[in-house]
Amino acid sequence: MGYGDGIAEARAAILKAIAKVEAIVSDPAPEVIVFDLAASSVNLRVRWWTPSKGFNLVKVQGEVLEGVKTALDAKGIDIPYATQVMLFHDQTEDADGHRDAQREGWPPRRKRPERSDNGQGAN
Repeated sequence: MGYGDGIAEARAAILKAIAKVEAIVSDPAPEVIVFDLAASSVNLRVRWWTPSKGFNLVKVQGEVLEGVKTALDAKGIDIPYATQVMLFHDQTEDADGHRDAQREGWPPRRKRPERSDNGQGAN
C-alpha cells in the first residue's frame, strides 16, 4: 500500500475480501500485518490457513490475491510500483574518463601515496 493510505482501512478491506474465499478457515483467524516500510510502499503480509487436505493451494492463493487486489482498488488504496532513482553523469567535466575522480556525490578519495619501487615490490 502507499504511504498515504491508512493501514487500518487496508487491513479491514483485505480481511473482508479473504473471508469470501471458501477454503480459508476462521480458526486460526487470518491476519494482516505490516511487514516492511519499503522505499516506495508499506508492505503488508497477509496470512491465512486452509484445511490440510482437499484444497488446491495454488487456486486458493489466486483467489486470495485477486480478492485483495479488487478490494484495495475499490477502496482507492494504492499498490505502488517500485521507484528507482538513476543519476546520469553529463560527461562535460575535466574528470571525464578518470574513474577515481568521478565520484557522483561521494567524497573524493584520498590520494594514494606514491610507491618508490615503481610498483615492482621489494627485491
